[in-house]
Amino acid sequence: MQPIVVGTTVEEFPPHVPEGTPTDDAVAHHVALAWVFDPTHRSILLARHRTMGWSCPGGHVERGESLVAAARRELREETGLDVAPADAAPFTLIRSIGCPRFPGADTTHWTVGFLFHVDPSTAIRTEAGQPARWFDFDALPSLRTSDIDVVLDGVNDS
Repeated sequence: MQPIVVGTTVEEFPPHVPEGTPTDDAVAHHVALAWVFDPTHRSILLARHRTMGWSCPGGHVERGESLVAAARRELREETGLDVAPADAAPFTLIRSIGCPRFPGADTTHWTVGFLFHVDPSTAIRTEAGQPARWFDFDALPSLRTSDIDVVLDGVNDS
């Protein structure tokens, strides 16, 4: 399966990013996301980020950490779910500009997302001040990151 690509091209995406060589300066960051769907791909698990609104669980990759490990860690930290991704291959490749860590800087986020399947009846434990919950594709919150719509369009087309 080819990854869903947002804001870049596969050719433009840095070849070192999928190997997990994180950077954390004002120029470029590597971010890992957990795209968590129910097994039928009708609902998605989102976390309420303090500044970005509802988004997929995810965050910056730590030094020495692979992208898959970072996505799994972020999912566990933000929802309490400790599950392996459905596939080790990237589900999404996303390039975006801007980062709360460096306000006003033109920081590039090179983001790799991985697909996870979870039964929505599975209990979740959220971080304080950062709730997480399931949303049906046709009842998404209005305050959400724009990549969600693009990715869900790609999921619905496949």
